[in-house]
Amino acid sequence: MFEARGISKSFRVAGRDVPVLKDLHCKLPSRSVSLITGRSGEGKSTLLSLLAGLDFPDAGELLFQGDVMPSSAMGRMADWRRNRVGVLFQHFNLLPSWTILQNIEAALITGGMGCAERLLRSHDWLKRVGLDHRHDHLPSQLSVGQQQLAALARVMAAEPQVILADEPCADVDPETGEAIQRHLLEFVRAGNGTLVVASHGTFPQELADCVFQLSGHPIDS
Repeated sequence: MFEARGISKSFRVAGRDVPVLKDLHCKLPSRSVSLITGRSGEGKSTLLSLLAGLDFPDAGELLFQGDVMPSSAMGRMADWRRNRVGVLFQHFNLLPSWTILQNIEAALITGGMGCAERLLRSHDWLKRVGLDHRHDHLPSQLSVGQQQLAALARVMAAEPQVILADEPCADVDPETGEAIQRHLLEFVRAGNGTLVVASHGTFPQELADCVFQLSGHPIDS
């Protein structure tokens, strides 16, 4: 699904460049679960942002399904990302002044779906994650685990080809974490798509088909 060829990325901190990824090479297979491991601060979230087209590498190139991804212009990347990639952020990124139902519907607007279908699909996914009775609540009125389940429903409702999940179970209780894992695995096992998870230990390695360190070398498969 994804291939990184010589990817490097640095950030400017206190007047100097701090390298996060350096000459990264890896291949993440399609229709499978890939787990990217590493300690906090070693670039897992940065790599997911690059794969999602939310940021761009300083050097090297990224390929998606064999095609080189655009290396600049956020507008072009938004068009590329639509209906291809769903991102499950560690900190949810729910719009605070919208209900969770509206948050999910918003993710479906650009797909050309009619209002009635958007509403039906949004309610369906809230029901699947056990939040249909909270559809009119704001994110601030939900627990941390419920907010992550709402964010999961938002991603799933859009039916992307690939889901990039950044520490999806890091801040939730074990029961909610297991529910999130179950929905993510069902997404892949049903033949619907590809899952790439970045985690420093809260996503079990035995659930993945391939486990990668940031060097790109699989440590388990």
